Amino acid sequence: MIDTSILMSLAARALEGCRELELFADRLPDGQKTPFLEALKGLMNDLEGVRPAGEDLERMASFPELNPQPVAQIDLTTGRIDYLNAAGEALFPDLRAAGLSHAWLAGLKPAAKTAAAAAAGYLRRELPMGESWYEQDIIFARDGSGFRIYGRDITARKKAEAALKTAQEETEARIGERTEELRRTLEALESERLRFNDVLNMLPAYVALLTPDHRVPFVNRFFRERFGEPDGRRCYEFLFRRTEACPACETFEVLRTRAPHRWEWTGPDGRCYDVSDFPFTDRDGSRIVLEMGIDVTDRKTAEEERVRLATAVEQIADGVVVMDPAGRILSVNPAFGANLGLRSEGLVGRHLRDVLELGAKSPRTDGQMPESLSSEKAWRRRLKRDSGDGRVRELDLTVSPIRDGSGRIVNAVAVARDVTREARFEEQVRQWQKMEALGTLAGGIAHDFNNILLPIQINSELILAGERAESPEARRLGQILEAARRG
Repeated sequence: MIDTSILMSLAARALEGCRELELFADRLPDGQKTPFLEALKGLMNDLEGVRPAGEDLERMASFPELNPQPVAQIDLTTGRIDYLNAAGEALFPDLRAAGLSHAWLAGLKPAAKTAAAAAAGYLRRELPMGESWYEQDIIFARDGSGFRIYGRDITARKKAEAALKTAQEETEARIGERTEELRRTLEALESERLRFNDVLNMLPAYVALLTPDHRVPFVNRFFRERFGEPDGRRCYEFLFRRTEACPACETFEVLRTRAPHRWEWTGPDGRCYDVSDFPFTDRDGSRIVLEMGIDVTDRKTAEEERVRLATAVEQIADGVVVMDPAGRILSVNPAFGANLGLRSEGLVGRHLRDVLELGAKSPRTDGQMPESLSSEKAWRRRLKRDSGDGRVRELDLTVSPIRDGSGRIVNAVAVARDVTREARFEEQVRQWQKMEALGTLAGGIAHDFNNILLPIQINSELILAGERAESPEARRLGQILEAARRG
């Protein structure tokens, strides 16, 4: 290496000599003085330029020495360490003694030959040493006689890389786990979606989603079977073949109130649906309506029939009582209380047997009406009741079991019919029948008596024809004949 201090000393001494020569130039003739001074001045300028160059050179020469990382120069021919900076001396105090056999220089000799053969002249490598790692930038001499090494301790970087690699592997493992969990979750969601769709398609009611512009993006199987496929059309277009919204439609009321809404709708099939609408937010944040409609046509028909039947029972002249299987009264119509001379309001909850004993004019019903109504046959009796107004009414009472679909007795119904007029008519008929029987009997007796008197009459007439009219015998025969004719 060049000793910059020597270079700087020589340049300083040359400048001092030039100043002495400048004093000598004053003694020269004018014709020689000027060219001499110009030449001397140029020389001094050159020497002045040597100083900063020497300072730069000295500063550059101090870089390896001040470098906190190890720097070394090795002679491959002799294996001698020509230069090792302070950092290298501190890290590897045995490097000069060990030479190329030191671990920090391991494998460099064959590498130098390879680099020289390839005319590369440069090599970078990473070298592990115990728990430390070093990165080496190796610059080979062109003639292959030696090389310079600039080393850097990359232990922290390698540890960071190892930690980063471990973290990356752990992250990838976690990502893989999360990905697998996400896949399973998506599969479960898809399975749930399909199951939910299956449930929707199995419902005995229609389900539909409607957008604010009256389009129907989703319908279930029940809807399709009843009304067909929407095919992107508005509800009023494919349901009722209209060109504008139905004026009586209440579906979109929920978008205004943001509360569920229930109403009844008559579909294009003429059936009545109990409709429930719910405000719903789609995945993209848009507002839609979830609508479910249950066909209640049969239920409404049955309800109307039930109302008609209840009205008929309420207004019928016969008394009607509905009981549980034990005979306790559950409901009663006004005619039943009126026929029995009782207030209907106080009969509910009482046993029919106890009610029938009140005001009874006929023998008590104990032992006649069963304790429960588990019998498969109807129970029928004719009862006489005090109607409360001094009159006695005759009632024809029939108790019949009511069965459910499985044949089990769940209730019973009692019908009490006022047959007072019929009973009186029957009594009159019986009296007429008795009189007719007596008449028939009397007629028979008279006929038989006439049959007995006929021979008396004939014989009396024959004897009387042979007697004198004035004789006592004729007079007596006349009396006999007259009595026989009267019968």
